[in-house]
Amino acid sequence: MSQKSHKDEIENRQKLEAELSQWRAACGSYRFELIEHLDRLALICHQENDYENAAAYYREIIEIREDRLKGCDQTQWQEARLALMTACHRLALVCRIKGNFAEAERFYLKACQLAVDAYGADHEIVVERRNFLAGLYFAQGSYEEAEKILLASLDFYSKRLGEKHKVVALTCFALALTTRKLPGAEKRSQDYFNRTKALTMPNFASLDLSDGEQFSRALMHLAGEKYRAGRYEEAEELFRQLVLRELSELWPEHPLVADSYQLLGDLFKSFNMPGQAEELYKEAANLRRRLGRSACLGLAQSLHSLGTLLLDNRRVEEAERYLREACQLRKDSFPPVQVPSLKALATALRKLQRTAEAIVLEEQAEQILEDYRPSAQQP
Repeated sequence: MSQKSHKDEIENRQKLEAELSQWRAACGSYRFELIEHLDRLALICHQENDYENAAAYYREIIEIREDRLKGCDQTQWQEARLALMTACHRLALVCRIKGNFAEAERFYLKACQLAVDAYGADHEIVVERRNFLAGLYFAQGSYEEAEKILLASLDFYSKRLGEKHKVVALTCFALALTTRKLPGAEKRSQDYFNRTKALTMPNFASLDLSDGEQFSRALMHLAGEKYRAGRYEEAEELFRQLVLRELSELWPEHPLVADSYQLLGDLFKSFNMPGQAEELYKEAANLRRRLGRSACLGLAQSLHSLGTLLLDNRRVEEAERYLREACQLRKDSFPPVQVPSLKALATALRKLQRTAEAIVLEEQAEQILEDYRPSAQQP
């Protein structure tokens, strides 16, 4: 459970880069054996937010897989094409995160075409690829283009799955959020939103977050409540969490997945659902712990959230453990960031009748605030 040191992480990446150089020399023109090393390095770069190098590795993977596809016999053709589709999709997502929408569009389109070649135009996987392209268009403000794709998806899902299916409701919600951005489309947007009501409301009291179906329905319901209240930005954010599957499938260990767990933990806490919030905070903390130093302050945030949640629910001894670790992680960062954790830990210690220790922490917090308080202006 101990965190990797920054030095260990650097050495691991350097080791993989050295191994890649050796493999390049050994493989010569037969580069297919490089893909495993390139994939691992791309993932590390992505986790470290080094998107430039991640993109470079994925471009090389695509180049190798394209060469591989040209030489495939019929028995290998499908597998090779799907592997190339996945690589294109990963590069598209990296480009989207970087804000390079033109290149992201090019590789999303390429992934879509590869899916069509592999499955035919009328297939669920093709529709999914196009939905990701619609998400890109929404992100860059091309709402009419996004609506066209989503309408085609809605037609496909309605015919295949029926009007009351969850995926139909999700697509209608995406259309409601998209058309709301278009001038004069208020009625159309509301009509789409009304079609999401076919989903039954989940039982929040017994919500099992490990059940993907229950979790999706819960988020959908909460997003709908925000939309109904006119809090559209919050509804968009919740819907974004619903479709985060794209990222968690491609990079299950990515920091943005941990950020999503943290955000949802905050949400469930605000709805007075401590059991679900605790589970999400623990997921965020566990993932950030595995990510190492690059997620150090994020880990402190998750531990602080978990500790204060347990403190509020009178699980004081458990809270102390998490809050103490949060204090330690925040100690070497900007000192005022440590103050909330110090104060929360002091509160826990007072509840445990350890007043002397609590006073020391309270004084430490006050001293930090004093040291960083702006000096009074001289007249």
